[in-house]
Amino acid sequence: MDLGELDSEKPSIEVDQPPSSIPTVDDPRWTDNFEDDSEVIILARLIFGEARNQSMEAMVGVGWLIKNRVNANKKYFGSSYHDVILKNDGKYWQFSSFIPTDPNFKVLTDPLSSNSKEADKQAWVIAYDIASKIIGDLVVDPTKGATFFHSSDLSQEKFVTQSVPGAIFIKRIGDLLFYKDPNEK
Repeated sequence: MDLGELDSEKPSIEVDQPPSSIPTVDDPRWTDNFEDDSEVIILARLIFGEARNQSMEAMVGVGWLIKNRVNANKKYFGSSYHDVILKNDGKYWQFSSFIPTDPNFKVLTDPLSSNSKEADKQAWVIAYDIASKIIGDLVVDPTKGATFFHSSDLSQEKFVTQSVPGAIFIKRIGDLLFYKDPNEK
């Protein structure tokens, strides 16, 4: 028996291959699977995608909103950073910047692209720093427990009557309005 022949006739076994590059702050290119992102990277992507044109306080507010949802541990929010951020029912996504057809999606999948504006590159580094501090409990929640937000482009009345009926307004930070879950009275 020729062992060389046996060796070359090994059965094919499919093994999940690790991503070719785990996203980092310095190389955040998306691997086509957000599950490859660490908690800090996915939170930074969300902050960057939803609030990169906002003040640092608003960016912190958006990040804390995610942490508040994780800490709420409600099935309808999800129980991890990935669950909360990527939550969708096939029709609606929780966060528009993660919708593949949204203009922000391309930017958040490669924030340091050669096509990115310098301001966006700086905003990415800030978003990453904020995400790290939020996860490490090194920055205070400016939203006082908010679990919902929207931009001022949407009327408050429409938000509290149609989007999230009964949502409890907490505060406005820049162009973003923050609310508590009406089920958490």
